[in-house]
Amino acid sequence: MAEASSASRRALHSPREVPANDHNRSLRTSNAAFPGAVDASVLFQQNPAKKTDLEAILKQAAQEKSQRGMVILISDLFVPREGLFQGLRMLRKRGHDVLVLQVLDPEEIDFNYSGVTKFEGLEEAGQLVCDPRSLREGYLAAMQAFLHEVRRRCAAEGIDHETVRTNEHLDAVLRRYLNHRRMLMQNIGR
Repeated sequence: MAEASSASRRALHSPREVPANDHNRSLRTSNAAFPGAVDASVLFQQNPAKKTDLEAILKQAAQEKSQRGMVILISDLFVPREGLFQGLRMLRKRGHDVLVLQVLDPEEIDFNYSGVTKFEGLEEAGQLVCDPRSLREGYLAAMQAFLHEVRRRCAAEGIDHETVRTNEHLDAVLRRYLNHRRMLMQNIGR
């Protein structure tokens, strides 16, 4: 059995425990009971509890920053989406350029778990012990729907969005984005 949590992950092969990497990897689950069949869509619930209030933070930034500028939001975006987009919309209405860097662990994107695994919720109670192969198809469909919604809504608001894996270097991601943006601006100026 393998255990996924924010602080650590332990791979339990047979009865022995083998500690794994201790960097911040996670898989979000709901605190609902998981009888028998599991609906992977609960992993992407709209209103998770005890989350950072990005809406309030973004609205405060929009109100305090009177000069137009660039705002870069770095988050996994596992927050209530209506509030998130209200805050982002407010920044855009104030004339700010907005870039959303959605940071996800490769395992959150690819879901390459095998063997009986214990998933623990990060900011909410709840555990799920299962064979992840039985969840993989539904999980990947739910993750793709989640990412598609975020990309679509960012594009509709004129907000740049990049999905960033935690194993990528942030400076390289920013450099790539800024170079791409500079080339777009040069082409527009022609």
